[in-house]
Amino acid sequence: QRMGSESARLNSLVNDMMQLARKGSADVDPEVFDVADVIADVVDDLRSAYPGRVIDCVVPNGVESHIVGVPGQVHQAVLNLGANACGYSDGEVHISLVADATCVELSVVDHGPGIDEADRERIFRPFVRLDASRTRTGTGGAGLGLALTNQIAASHHGTIRVDATPGGGATVTMRLPRSV
Repeated sequence: QRMGSESARLNSLVNDMMQLARKGSADVDPEVFDVADVIADVVDDLRSAYPGRVIDCVVPNGVESHIVGVPGQVHQAVLNLGANACGYSDGEVHISLVADATCVELSVVDHGPGIDEADRERIFRPFVRLDASRTRTGTGGAGLGLALTNQIAASHHGTIRVDATPGGGATVTMRLPRSV
């Protein structure tokens, strides 16, 4: 069992490294898709992986959130953000989506220990892991998830940032341009 779990961890590490090395997988054709549908799928995935956790999702009815991109990559990015929020906090995780005429903005909010302001840019670099003060439940990763998420946002001509959550925690926001 131990060898099997280590094998799965190494496989995940290699896959993440390969995706980072490909810099956005130019061989994948972009398509028009609804980010709200991706978020709904991610929330289902997170609820399955963290069954005791309250994970809520706020997507206003009728919000127009179509973009041109690669749905699987955006799913991976949002899943990385949600899994980090679940892994670094014991409280509720909130995922929200807003859109305007120019962009779609999704936020993942946790109420854990937060991220020091000095580390907020650094965490999006490969192999960066924060110090032990930001404890996590379960096994730790290799520091590739947020680097991959940042790369996915950039390959979709978007941005990603981290802010402090009022009352404690971290809010990670990814902005992606809307399709025309």
